[in-house]
Amino acid sequence: MEPTKIMIVEDEVIIARDIEKSLTNMKYIVLPLVTTGENAIEKAKQEKPDLILMDIVLTGEIDGVDAAETIKKELNIPIIFLTSYSDEHHLSRAKFTEPFGYLLKPFEIKMLHACIQMALYKHKTEIKISKMNQFLKNIMETMADILIVINNKKNITHLNQAALNILGYKKQELIGKNFTELICKDNENTYLNKCMDFFNILKTLDKINDYELMFQNNKGDKIPVSISTSKSFDKKNDVCCYVCVARDIREMKETLTQLIQTEKLSVIGEYAAGIFHDIKNPLQMITMICGMIEIDIEDNLTNITKLKNNISDIIFNVEKTNKIINHMNVFTGLCIDDIQLININDIIDSGIKYFATKIYSKKIKIEIDIDESIPLIKANPIKIEQILLNLLSNAVNAFSNNENIQERKIIIKTYIRTKSDKKLYIVLSVRDNAGGIPEKIESKIFKRFFTTNINGNGVGLGLAIVKRIADEMNAAIELDNKPGIGASFNIVFRIE
Repeated sequence: MEPTKIMIVEDEVIIARDIEKSLTNMKYIVLPLVTTGENAIEKAKQEKPDLILMDIVLTGEIDGVDAAETIKKELNIPIIFLTSYSDEHHLSRAKFTEPFGYLLKPFEIKMLHACIQMALYKHKTEIKISKMNQFLKNIMETMADILIVINNKKNITHLNQAALNILGYKKQELIGKNFTELICKDNENTYLNKCMDFFNILKTLDKINDYELMFQNNKGDKIPVSISTSKSFDKKNDVCCYVCVARDIREMKETLTQLIQTEKLSVIGEYAAGIFHDIKNPLQMITMICGMIEIDIEDNLTNITKLKNNISDIIFNVEKTNKIINHMNVFTGLCIDDIQLININDIIDSGIKYFATKIYSKKIKIEIDIDESIPLIKANPIKIEQILLNLLSNAVNAFSNNENIQERKIIIKTYIRTKSDKKLYIVLSVRDNAGGIPEKIESKIFKRFFTTNINGNGVGLGLAIVKRIADEMNAAIELDNKPGIGASFNIVFRIE
């Protein structure tokens, strides 16, 4: 370690020489004596000492306080004031230069040595902190994600350039604003619930990870974000602020929508043979009836009653085909939800019909155990069919991963359940004997893109779609897993 260089600025030469001798004995390198404020600034720029001992009252136009202010601003060299003045005037002027010490003459050399060591240590620490702060500032200003700091009143105190770029505001427009003003207000109830939910969670936990919010930029455009927030604490361990990092997930949402659509189409492909058969039959009937009408017209044998019956048959088959097409539109997300009173048992029949080709090709036996007494529920029948088909697809794929199972079986069951709240629930259950799910991955199966398919089929969205639809319908999804035996997925619908 290089010896510490100290510069003495003192116009009383005898005192200066005495200090110089003492510092030299303590192994410090003492630079040539300086007696004026002007020379102190010039020599500090030339010599760049590690520390300056500065008298406050100096000869010349610039006193020690003014010289210290310039040196601190331009060179950031730690300064200790040495003075005979302890009055309020000199003290208040000196403190604004933020000195690293203030020693009253006369002082003991041991005290001076201690003050020098403390000043050097403090200065070194401040440099480290300054570098770290600059490093963190560079990270915050160059990161692509939104960074917002809010205080206990939920007001914004700091934000980075990414926040300004993505939200489209100027910094002065957001500083001091309430954080909730960034959240989309399309639906007042949704807006209030989201705000309350977010801050209630924040009160309970020290941090939140990947909470989805909908921001709104200065043009009114919606920006979905995944936000992670942590608390910062002061010395008393009280929360002083919240640091929020929000990732713009618009592109991810679009990609996810495309992947979900791909997964849906994959399931559609698996039971397309049944769909095409159902479309082909009415079209053949329409063609045959039209041919019969054409023959009657050519032979002048047209009978009004017969013609009306033929037209009725054509309309019936057209409507049948139209229903199938609408069914496919809803399944692929091209139609608005159609909520109606339905019997879940009816969904099972149509679902198995469309999926039969793949099930039987895999030599899987289907057992159906339905409760005929279950009541009707309000729901979109196609969405329930989506759940059923994805669960069937999941079960079939589970057998693909366990080729050694001889008697392959899928059991579809419906029944009524009464919970402790004394309310009634309808359960739709799909159980297989494909060996179950390993316990170590049980918690991951509903996550997007997680798949156990060893043949590369699907993108790992089937069960994620099931959970999403169940959540939309306020239904619960339960997993009854028996590793080595099989797994059962239960969708629990509340009876209104």
